[in-house]
Amino acid sequence: MPQQRLSFAQWLQRRGSSISGDLLEFSSQQSDDLDVSQKSKCLSSQPRTVSATSSTKPRTSWVFSHMPDEEVETRYYNQRTGKEEWRCKHCDKTYASSGGTAAPAKHLMDPPPDGHGLPKGAPRTAKVTTIRTIIEQARVAAEENPRKRRRLNDQSGDSIEPDQLEALYVRVITACSLPFRLVECPEFRALLAYINNDIETWLPDTHDTVKTWIMRQYGCQKERVKQRIQSAKSIIHISCDLWTSPNSLAILGVVAHYVTEDGQLEHHVLALKDIDSLLRRYDIQYDPKVHRLRCQGHIINLAAKAFLFVTDNEKLELDDPGVHNVTLKHIEAWRKKGPLGKIHNFVVFIQRSVQRSQKFLTISHNRKLARDNDTRWSSWYNMLRVALNLRDAIDGYFNKWMELDCAGDELSSEDWIILEKIKSFLEKLKMTTKALESSFATLDNVLLAMDFVLAQFEAGKEAYIDDPIMAPMYNSGWAKLDKYYRLTDESPAYVAAIVLHPSHKWHYIQENWKKEWVESSKKLMETLWNDYKPVESPLPLCEVPSTTTNEFLNWRNKHLQPSLVTDEYERYCNSERVYGFTSALAWWLEETQQKNYPNLSKMAVDILSIPAMSAGPERLFSGAKITITDRRNRLGSDVVEALECLKSWFGIRELQGDVL
Repeated sequence: MPQQRLSFAQWLQRRGSSISGDLLEFSSQQSDDLDVSQKSKCLSSQPRTVSATSSTKPRTSWVFSHMPDEEVETRYYNQRTGKEEWRCKHCDKTYASSGGTAAPAKHLMDPPPDGHGLPKGAPRTAKVTTIRTIIEQARVAAEENPRKRRRLNDQSGDSIEPDQLEALYVRVITACSLPFRLVECPEFRALLAYINNDIETWLPDTHDTVKTWIMRQYGCQKERVKQRIQSAKSIIHISCDLWTSPNSLAILGVVAHYVTEDGQLEHHVLALKDIDSLLRRYDIQYDPKVHRLRCQGHIINLAAKAFLFVTDNEKLELDDPGVHNVTLKHIEAWRKKGPLGKIHNFVVFIQRSVQRSQKFLTISHNRKLARDNDTRWSSWYNMLRVALNLRDAIDGYFNKWMELDCAGDELSSEDWIILEKIKSFLEKLKMTTKALESSFATLDNVLLAMDFVLAQFEAGKEAYIDDPIMAPMYNSGWAKLDKYYRLTDESPAYVAAIVLHPSHKWHYIQENWKKEWVESSKKLMETLWNDYKPVESPLPLCEVPSTTTNEFLNWRNKHLQPSLVTDEYERYCNSERVYGFTSALAWWLEETQQKNYPNLSKMAVDILSIPAMSAGPERLFSGAKITITDRRNRLGSDVVEALECLKSWFGIRELQGDVL
């Protein structure tokens, strides 16, 4: 029987768990897909997507494009008050929707640290504010690192401050991935000279000098980042990943995550290194079992592949593009995979020919098919989602242009039902992944997400126990995820992240885990707490007279005795659970918790600042791919590293898509 479509947020609500703002986001994508009876079960704290036919007034303000969900009609509701609110996707700030869009707009446009200085969709005044902020930052950088410079002509050049020019020029080259040789272009120099003729006095003549400027600014900014890291309130967490660049360099991307001295969760690119040189340069020693935490997105990726391809082939873990090569030679092999293989073959068949693509567009009203790829399961979800929406066009193609090469891939009604089941399950994985890839999704969400996905696998195993196609898929995916779930026992950080969430403490684990798992988890937690727990010496008792007949003096002396020092961790666990806060990390950073639990709060900040996924390196590689274009493929790894680090440190990575 078909499963009920249940989002991660709804699942947690039914189990009596508190849901952070980040986790609530993923149910928003599926609100339109729920039937009426299911919608009635949604709690007020869930985000809801309003359809185009709703009587609710459509949103037109640019501020709604800066909420966590890409769909601007997604509605967020305060867990405590139930009132609609606007949420910032760049930080934890929220505003009541009843107050209009002025406050969110001001927050987005204000320069850091109070705002984000974002010009996207903003009025001209906001862009002017952002420009002034950038100029001011360049002025400060120039004052901190003054240099002697040689004039390039006989003009005074007094209208331009050369150190500030260097900082601004490096910033625009970095932000827009412009070629270093732009400075040698006569048309470009003519434009700048028209604006200010003094530019010829200080602007370099060759691209080599531009590279020197970039490396110099990189060195200066690197020292500033070092200072921020050294003064961090938390320990430094590292996420890393491997990548092969377009110019065939084997690259290791390294991103640091930490809480700053002023209590902000920060993410900074630290390195983009050639692997060979990095291994020769560093001798890193640590206990990998205790300190290594796996990327939750990668684990979901492996489980999804095991579900799709019904295999435990370890090559899947390497994202080996040779595992599921797409060539005509393998059409029959794909066809044996059932409906999934058939739709794959059909998409390949259509897209391999311009003529067939044009035929399909004529009956699909110019809507294109989506193609899966070799390494990302989400591409299969996108392919199925598009194909199911174009079912009539696909069936129509077979009816109108039956061709021998694809005749065996015609989909029956039963095949379409199976594809809908597969798509519905992958939908849950996509929602979970989207919630965890946020910069503000931390480790306290990981085990809950794994519990949710395992519950979906187990429900599928039970619902399709006799289904010859679906049963093996659910069993294979469950086995892969269960393997990595058990590996979380090797580090106490996963359990600690749940326990240190003030809405969970031990309640979630005791309610949902087996007794023996709870006991082993408590031992792990005690071991971790011992690393932070202070060594306490008992306070001497006050010396009081041994006997007295005065009842008041007896009462007073009794209350003069110092109270027994209670363990911070025990006191925290025995206190009531807390609700109605933005995030667990923000709660621990409050002054009240810092005073009441001075050592436990340090442990909590360290644990709850760990990202749930290593999405940072993925974003880094996306930016680096833009930097290393076909016309810039001779850039060395040192220059690429400097450019990508500067993007991160300047805070311009988010704007890159708008600038280019």
